[in-house]
Formats: sequence, C-alpha cells, structure tokens
Amino acid sequence: MSIPETTNANHHYAYKKGYRMAMEGKPVSHMPSVIKHDPEMRTYFQQGWDQLHEEMAAAKEIDAKPPWRSRFAWFLMMLLAGIGTASLMINQMNEDNAEQQHRIDQSLFQANEKSTPQQTNSVSLKTSTADEKTAQKLPETASEKIAFIDQSLSVIDENTPVTEEKQNKTLKLDAEAVPPENQLIPSNASLENQSDEKTLSLLSKQQRLDLAANQREKQPKQPAHNLEKIQPSDIEIKAAQLTIGITNHEPTTALPTVIPKYVRKLYFFTQIANAKDQTIYHRWIYQSRVMATVSLQIKSPLYRTWSSKRLTSAWKGQWYIEVLDQHKNVIDRHSFRYIE
Repeated sequence: MSIPETTNANHHYAYKKGYRMAMEGKPVSHMPSVIKHDPEMRTYFQQGWDQLHEEMAAAKEIDAKPPWRSRFAWFLMMLLAGIGTASLMINQMNEDNAEQQHRIDQSLFQANEKSTPQQTNSVSLKTSTADEKTAQKLPETASEKIAFIDQSLSVIDENTPVTEEKQNKTLKLDAEAVPPENQLIPSNASLENQSDEKTLSLLSKQQRLDLAANQREKQPKQPAHNLEKIQPSDIEIKAAQLTIGITNHEPTTALPTVIPKYVRKLYFFTQIANAKDQTIYHRWIYQSRVMATVSLQIKSPLYRTWSSKRLTSAWKGQWYIEVLDQHKNVIDRHSFRYIE
C-alpha cells in the first residue's frame, strides 16, 4: 500500500479505510458516515479502494505467467529438436555423398566394360555372315574348289559396295594389327583423369594426405637400409618414450609399442647423459627405409630432447627409431608397429 502525499490525517484515515474495506471484501456503500459527508475524504477513500484492486489485478497477471520451470522445459525441448534436425541434415548429406560416389564408381566401371565388347561384337557380326554362307556347302574336288573360288570372287566384285569394303579393311586392321590394350589407352587415361578429379573433390584433407602418401609408396623405393649393430658408447640414454605430445619438456601420454590409427603425429622423447656439446641423431626407419634423420644439439650433461614424425595410413607396419652419436654410430634402438 502506497500512502498518498498529504499531511492531512483525515485524508490518510479515509485512504486506509477504503483500502482495508476493499481487502475485507465489503462494498463501497458501507463507507463510514464521516467519510461519506466529506467530499475530499470520500475521494481518498475511493483511491484506497482502487489501489487494492490494482494490486490484486497485478498479482493475478503474475500468477497467470508460466513458471520458470516450464519455460526451461520448453527451451530444452527446442534445443533437442534443433540438435535432432541438424543430425538428420548431416546424415542426409553423408548419404548423398555416398550415393554420388557410388554413381561415379558405377559409371567408371561401366565405361571400362563397354570399351572392348563393341569392337569384338562388330567384327564377329560381320564375319559370321560370311562363315554361314561358306559353311552351307563346301567343295570336295579340285574342280569344284576352283569354281567356288571364282564364284566367290565374282560375288564380291559385283555386290560388295566400296564403303563396306573399306569398313571390312579397317575392321581387319583394328582386329589383327593393333592389340586391344593399345586401343584402350587414350580412353582409359581420360577416364582416370576424370575419376581422380571427381574423387579428390569428395575427399577430406586427411584423406588427400593419405592418398598422396599412397602414391609416393608406388614410386621407386629407396635402397634398403639394413639395421646396424648397437655400438657401446659413453653416452647414456636415461629415458626413452613414445608419446603423443610434449609439455614442459616432459612426455604427456605414453604410448605402447602398438600405435593406434588415430595417432597422426608421434613424438620420441629421450633424456641423454654424458653428451654435452655434442650432436646426436634420431633416425626413423620404416620397412628398411630411412624416412627421416633429425639432428639434436645436446647443451647440458643431462639433457631432454625429442623428435617427431607425421604418420599416415599408408605407413602401417614395423617402424624403428635409432639413436645415433655424433659419428652416426647406433647406440640405442626402439621399435613399434603402426595401425594394428
């Protein structure tokens, strides 16, 4: 209840009286006679009465509003619906990409199969008619053979058009002189170029890196590297660990000798003693091939250092990491297997 700004005690009394009577639910006709005969007091009485009804109406509006729990529930439902819609859209996009890739593969397969049968069928169709005519009746005596040859020559000279003769010659040249595999070289090359462009546009960045690594694998390989014997040395390897990261000059997560395929970058951490002001090397070897040789400068009697190597799915199998001294002698070796 807000008291009106007036210094008259009678006006305050009339205002409070109207407020209380409205609170008790009494009608305005039960107004006291003192207030009823004074117009100003009657005005303040009416203000108190109206004030209570306005407060009651405001309280009803607040009660009519939904509580915060229901509003939170609606918000949560809308959020879940949005997540569900996004997941459906992502699944639909993946299905469309898979279907597009399937169509590309199917079109390439059909193009490779349709390239050779057309020529063989055309040659067989044109030669079968001649075989059927000659197979009807074969000559037996020498005179019949000579007559048969003359008859066949006359038929060819009279009935065979020039264009058909040229086609038969070209078919004969294509079928006998040129091997089928040489005929398909330009068409297959163009199809491979088109397929490479289409498939590369559908691959992710990591898949492209793996594809490039696979292509490098098909190139002429480096000379095989035979594992050397480990030589005794004054340099001491205090610690050696495979890890997925280095933090504060320490390995973060130790890895076993079998590295899972989700690891794309591998670190080899070593703690070296008795090699101050020397240069040691980490040599990464994959299937008898040297993939990298990293030089490391040792700056204290007990020094922590490491090297790293990015891995792809094309390099799965046996790996070795050798520690070399400044004269490239092997003083320590560690092995691991990738994606197994």
